[in-house]
Amino acid sequence: MNWFIVEELPIPNISTHGPVQLLVLDVARLTFIHRRFAPEWLRLKHLYPKLAAKEWKHWWAVTEADRL
Repeated sequence: MNWFIVEELPIPNISTHGPVQLLVLDVARLTFIHRRFAPEWLRLKHLYPKLAAKEWKHWWAVTEADRL
């Protein structure tokens, strides 16, 4: 694979899109959308106090609008 292909991939550039924290939270919202991931949400809550504002289920990106 060469750089021409890689630069067109929909991978966020951490240096231009803000801190890693935003990327971590967005990935969690898209992938941890089942109750079995509750322990992971609790671990993230300890790492990122922002998550304590809502219950872990409310951070899920379940609707089509959230996932876009």
